[in-house]
Amino acid sequence: MEEEKVKKPKKRLYKWINALLYAIILLLALLIIFRLFVFSHCHIVGDSMNNTLESGQSVLLTKSKSASRGDIIVFDGKGKYGIPSNADVHPVIKRVMGLGGDRLIFAADENALSFLRDVHLYRDAGQGFIRVDEDYIKEPMRRDRFGNTMYNKVFLLDGLPETLSDDIVSGIGAEYIIIVPPNNYFVMGDNRNNSSDSRIHGPQEKKTVIGREIVILDWGSPFEKFLCFIYRCKPDPA
Repeated sequence: MEEEKVKKPKKRLYKWINALLYAIILLLALLIIFRLFVFSHCHIVGDSMNNTLESGQSVLLTKSKSASRGDIIVFDGKGKYGIPSNADVHPVIKRVMGLGGDRLIFAADENALSFLRDVHLYRDAGQGFIRVDEDYIKEPMRRDRFGNTMYNKVFLLDGLPETLSDDIVSGIGAEYIIIVPPNNYFVMGDNRNNSSDSRIHGPQEKKTVIGREIVILDWGSPFEKFLCFIYRCKPDPA
């Protein structure tokens, strides 16, 4: 009798240990699967995405190459952004402003003083050119900050209508209309006046996308520290 009483607690202990081990193994397996195939992590260094993302923050990414207009994505910028094409993966984070097939126009009001001319983005996603409402940008784009590449020419309009009529569009030269190639994204930083992006480097190929932002995390938060441990994170430029 005494012997049976001793055996029962031991059996319960063994069962509890086995259940705990199975739970740990399952958790580790799920973490490995999520890390390799589902989620990724990016630590921000730089100010090209201010004020949406500040240097020191982090983002949790879903490992998807598909994105919608307005999504924030991380992509491999090697071959552009001053990074040799044979370099290691160089993550860059920007906002998607145009999908493949979209037409884009940068325009400013010719009636405004030249040094006060804010630049606005018009996008034709199949329903005509509509002015994009960008309440997330740090400050309006300034015309005097633009260079002279084929992707950032600014057309001067008489006013800034919500939509561009066919008559207005017909008067805009082809050199002012950006057509995003298939399987590409036109990306820009939210800090428009301090961002190196598609206005300089052209559209970004979809195949270079590392992930799409789903959660913004404050650097140093418990969850962020946990992710940093799991992903052995290194700072990624904005």
